[in-house]
Amino acid sequence: MPRLSSAASAPPDLFISCAREDRPVAQALARALESQGLAVWWDREAAAGQDAAPVIAERLAAARMTCVLWSPDSVRSAFVRDECTRARDAGKLLPIRIADVEVPIGFGTLQTLDLLGWAGEPDGSTFPVVREEILRAVRNSHLWLDSVPLSSRVHPRRGAARSLARQAEDSLTVGFRRAAPLLTPLKLLRLLVLVGVLASVWGGYRFYQEHQAGRLLAAGLQAQFAVDPDLEAARDAYQDALRARPGFGAAHYLLAHVHAQSQRPNQAREQFLAALQDQESLTTGQRETAQRLLNTLDLGEAEALVAHRGAEAEAQALDARASLMTQATAVPPHLDRQHQARTLVDGLFDPDRQRHVDAASTLALTPGLNSDALLLALDLADRHWRTAPAAGSTHQGLVAVLGLARSASPVTLALQREGIERLLAQAGALGGEARTLAAALRQRLETLQPMPRPVAYVQIAHERQRPLALQFTADLSSAGYLVAPIELVDTARSPQTTEIRSQGSSHQGLARWLRRSTARLIEDDNVRLATLARAHPPGDTYELWLARDLCALGNEPAECAP
Repeated sequence: MPRLSSAASAPPDLFISCAREDRPVAQALARALESQGLAVWWDREAAAGQDAAPVIAERLAAARMTCVLWSPDSVRSAFVRDECTRARDAGKLLPIRIADVEVPIGFGTLQTLDLLGWAGEPDGSTFPVVREEILRAVRNSHLWLDSVPLSSRVHPRRGAARSLARQAEDSLTVGFRRAAPLLTPLKLLRLLVLVGVLASVWGGYRFYQEHQAGRLLAAGLQAQFAVDPDLEAARDAYQDALRARPGFGAAHYLLAHVHAQSQRPNQAREQFLAALQDQESLTTGQRETAQRLLNTLDLGEAEALVAHRGAEAEAQALDARASLMTQATAVPPHLDRQHQARTLVDGLFDPDRQRHVDAASTLALTPGLNSDALLLALDLADRHWRTAPAAGSTHQGLVAVLGLARSASPVTLALQREGIERLLAQAGALGGEARTLAAALRQRLETLQPMPRPVAYVQIAHERQRPLALQFTADLSSAGYLVAPIELVDTARSPQTTEIRSQGSSHQGLARWLRRSTARLIEDDNVRLATLARAHPPGDTYELWLARDLCALGNEPAECAP
């Protein structure tokens, strides 16, 4: 066991401060650490004499680290608290509790290790962890900033070089004051230069990252909102910005809009969620838009039936164009829906970039609005092209309408073919993203049937509903629909209210006509219309789900089975 030494002896690696009653634990700890190559100094019994005080002070000041063993006796010891205060002020105190006691006031902000009930075993359950922490602290003791109390540490925020400089300044002030007895003026100067250089390099690096991210964000905005938008270039720029500054909310937000306008809803959802993790880089309007579009993406959680499941019954082709056109326009949308579609379509041609991108993303992520909005959008595109063909907002609007038409259902395309042909002619004067969208849209038109036949599925909850369903399927076949065989589902899957479920961007005019026809057939106006937003059927597809209680006692239309 190291004894009292003169000031000329080698400085110890570790000074152990403890109460006289805790000498057995201190001795076991010292031996275990000495076996790891540390020079440990401790001697509470010899230190009790008044003449030993100067030597203890010298050893305490010279030691690289100090461990205090907190116990019921040491927390009451003025001697121990005095030693710990000096070590704490020098930034080199590592507290260890050897009993379940409350740490004295003034030391509670320090990270404290637990070695409760330790009897000196080198392989005790907690000792290996404590030993490694002590060894690490001694090895890193030249970096006193690691030992500053947790409550006084300042962690710089991402990209905030000013906060980093403030931390370095505060830490240096504390560190110089605490380390003054240990450092010569020359060492102090060297340390000052070293810390200053490190702070400058780190601050410069973070400033460079911020600058790069901002430059890439600006490049993405320029590509996304150019007269001839290039969404692919914008996407690449935003992704590069995120590599330069991970977690950059503004880049996530704009990238989400690119994904939305490119018909990638899952990727859009992921980016909107990431954007909201860094709300400080978003405006209030951007935060509200991100949350609103996330809510839009969360609609239609119900599982969609796959439109192409099973083999579709082959039927002879018939010319149902007139019938379907009548159905599509027979039931206009509700006034609120008309207003919503009109507002969003107006936003596509708004010179304000934020309103434009919000409208484009909302329409891309709300397929149930597609058929109603496209008719308005084609008309507005014609008007803007006639009145302001060179305006940047006109070009941006045309690109957005091209994207809207590209995601339209076959029936919607067939019904709006003339307006889409005009749109393609207008897009011929544009390039980049517009040219890519126009080529894809023109290919769809070339392969489109004169009037694609919509598909209908009918689900019943029990056999008493089958005659009703057969009547409905016969009516649909006569109206030009391809009707799949009736499916009997279990009652648990059947809704409480009869529903018409429209898959994806299927034409909403037909969905409204189906709802009205169903209401008449079952003699109940309470038929719900829902959109399965996540479904991507190859054609206009609708599902009729009869309510589980329909055809039950007291709720029997005439067509129900007896």
